[in-house]
Amino acid sequence: MQQLHIAIDARLPDSGQGGVLSVVKAMVQAFHQFDDSTFRRTWVVMKQSGWWRSTLPQRDNVIELSMPTISVATKLPAVTSRLAPTVLKILGDRNYLDERLITAGVDVVHLPYQDGVLTELPFAYFPHDLQHQYLSENFTASQIRHRETRWKKRALSATRVVVAGEHVKRDLVNLWGVPHEKVLVYAFPPPVRRLANKSISTPLRNPYVIYPAVFWPHKNHQSLISAMSILKSRGSLLNLLLTGAKNAAFTAILRQIEELGLTNQVHYVGHVDEADLDNLIARSEAVVLPSLFEAVSLTAFDAIRAERPLVCSDREFFRTQCGDRAQYFDPLDPVSIANEIEAVIQQNHLGNHISALSNAMAKQLSLEVFAENLYKTYQSCITESSS
Repeated sequence: MQQLHIAIDARLPDSGQGGVLSVVKAMVQAFHQFDDSTFRRTWVVMKQSGWWRSTLPQRDNVIELSMPTISVATKLPAVTSRLAPTVLKILGDRNYLDERLITAGVDVVHLPYQDGVLTELPFAYFPHDLQHQYLSENFTASQIRHRETRWKKRALSATRVVVAGEHVKRDLVNLWGVPHEKVLVYAFPPPVRRLANKSISTPLRNPYVIYPAVFWPHKNHQSLISAMSILKSRGSLLNLLLTGAKNAAFTAILRQIEELGLTNQVHYVGHVDEADLDNLIARSEAVVLPSLFEAVSLTAFDAIRAERPLVCSDREFFRTQCGDRAQYFDPLDPVSIANEIEAVIQQNHLGNHISALSNAMAKQLSLEVFAENLYKTYQSCITESSS
């Protein structure tokens, strides 16, 4: 059987991309664990980033592109997010890699993030979500235009569009007019991380719940911190541990913590590496996710793998993803959040129930199944383009 050559556009920095980079790392692990010799892979990466250097399968090809602005994007993700649409508009939406990819014999291109390279080759596209349609107040006019032009263009011209939830597929079909039959839905598991020998040191003497998230507005840190203030007023000594890269919203979060007198109970430990994050989740009393919007929450899957109690926003995306495995609160009501956190902490008898549900859901998070789905997607791109 002739090899199918896949090019994966993985031009991502080492930090600041949150779940998108995690999905790409999970893809790498999936290919390691379920390597099909009928597929050949080429990765397009940033020379200035380092995440890929020791992780890509040895037999894979690599195309390194120099992108000098990457250091700015890594240090100032919020600023970059706001300025990028204008910069990209000035530069134009150019097809600058196809000649190189065709010369290399590439058959299908995979764009696992929204601003993937423009190509005339058959390609699979991961748009992730249409959050701007629901929380437009969190985006500038240029960001919305960028999504409604550049991202929409890729979704409409893709051979296959892949998403992690039926709600995202519904949005693509209803809001962007992407043909229903073009959109595939399957689980995006988080990467499996190797636990560190030593856990990251924290200033915590009392039990804690954890929320790992970059400080984007839709992550809704404010409501969670207000809930911690309510728990403190009830005499609780429970701590909240926050991890994730800082951005422009971090200053307001820090001010809220100080104003509510929570500096001894709400702790920020910065952006932690993946092994440390797994340790922190495993040691927590619960993982709390007050987010207002997600395509899929890889952190929820991390909690399920670690068999930790999970408390989430009562929104369709979490209900669909987590089902009976989580307990739910109104993300805009700090009292509701506080009540559910308190209930989970007190319900120690849930341990066996959580373990059973975690084992059942773990089958959905198999990296082997993820690889099989990816390979089927690439094959369907060839079949579709040939018909």
